[in-house]
Amino acid sequence: MGAARVRRVLAATDLSRYGNRAVGRAVRLARQHGARVTVLCVAYPQADADLLEQVRTRLAGLLRQYADGPEVDIGVRVGRVSPTITEERRRTGADLLAVGAHGAHRPADALLGTTPENLVRSSRVPVLVVRLPPHDDYRTVMLAVDVTESSRAAAAYGLALTPGAEHYAVHVCAVPGEHLLRIRGVGEERLAELRRAYLAEVRPDAERLVRSLAPLPPRLLVSTGAPATAVPELAGLHGADLVVLGTGARSKLEHAFLGSVAQHVMRRAPCDVLVVREGTG
Repeated sequence: MGAARVRRVLAATDLSRYGNRAVGRAVRLARQHGARVTVLCVAYPQADADLLEQVRTRLAGLLRQYADGPEVDIGVRVGRVSPTITEERRRTGADLLAVGAHGAHRPADALLGTTPENLVRSSRVPVLVVRLPPHDDYRTVMLAVDVTESSRAAAAYGLALTPGAEHYAVHVCAVPGEHLLRIRGVGEERLAELRRAYLAEVRPDAERLVRSLAPLPPRLLVSTGAPATAVPELAGLHGADLVVLGTGARSKLEHAFLGSVAQHVMRRAPCDVLVVREGTG
């Protein structure tokens, strides 16, 4: 996937603050790309007809806030949340899924994951996890890159999705063996020298990747550290309102456990996060 060909966006909301922001962001992106929007709310199987009608009424009121441009469909379904959203995505043919960020972290989240994380695991299209109010188009976008093709493709998708934004490509790498060196008593001055040398070694590969994102390559930031923590910190430091990252091809293990970097960025980033899996689309 190299370019954002957005024709239909599915926005799933539970009528919470973040879920409703996902609707607003989906509408704004659809307006930019001339796409159509489906807004979905999934009710539990115990919901009766009166409750379902109340949900439809609230969705209609929500759309009066946001939908002043693209064509919008409303769907209310009954069932398990993640599978029902996935099935609706298939039914509508949506090529982008927008959901609200998870609020409080329940103890079970460490094992079972949140609804956004479950959707990223199973989705065949990019998943946008929305945290910020959708007052404006994205202005500052951080593209988390390494030297893999899935990373380059995700960055290209993010560039195409947000053409009016300022873009930063961020390559965060851990110095091999730094933890062991620290345990063995290597001082900070020596570790700093090793970091500088390692950055000089990896920068050319990162620069080549960024140049491949022509015609408008993003600004490159290269740093050492743990990507799972450094990317959210850099997003806050540079005032990013969106982080874009790719994940590798799905394996049996990865189907059960989301990659640690993507999971940590989704939970810790102070802004929206777009996850583009290799082979989605």
